[in-house]
Amino acid sequence: MQEIKLKDHTLSVHAQDNRLELSFKGQTMLHIHLGEDGPVVAIEAADLSLKTKGRLAIDSGSLHIRTRGDFIQQVGGNGYERVAGNKEIDVRDDLQISAQAMRAHAVTGSMDFKANDDLSLSGLRVLHNVPTEDERLELVAKAQSFGEMMACPAYDPKVPRRLPFSKPLERSDWDDHAPR
Repeated sequence: MQEIKLKDHTLSVHAQDNRLELSFKGQTMLHIHLGEDGPVVAIEAADLSLKTKGRLAIDSGSLHIRTRGDFIQQVGGNGYERVAGNKEIDVRDDLQISAQAMRAHAVTGSMDFKANDDLSLSGLRVLHNVPTEDERLELVAKAQSFGEMMACPAYDPKVPRRLPFSKPLERSDWDDHAPR
């Protein structure tokens, strides 16, 4: 083993097992093991920050994130998540989701809602199979006959219309810098 000492820091090189260690006042903080599959890096610190002015990319066979405390995820722009398989969210306590507007879409299958107790559905109006105005106009344009046009849902101008998604609004309850 070879050591390089700099004031309170020590860099140890263990050539026999391809290992580097960086210590601060006798406490090892950085381990690097050079194995056949590549380097394995372990960092032991009270806090760790990764900062970049550009893009940070992580590409791996799998990713496992575990915390013994809170998990806060903040995105300053749009968020996009794509899962090639199934996704399950299991929350021990309550789950609350809020947004300016929401949409859930089962592309090819059914959508089930199940509650062990009451299931509540609240809204200014609760609409069932009512298209937006753009969707209605698209259905009317595709109609090949007067009968098909009359069969289009919500063609009667007196029936309610579902409102389309709107542009983002300013929210006084939203702070870009603080976790909720």
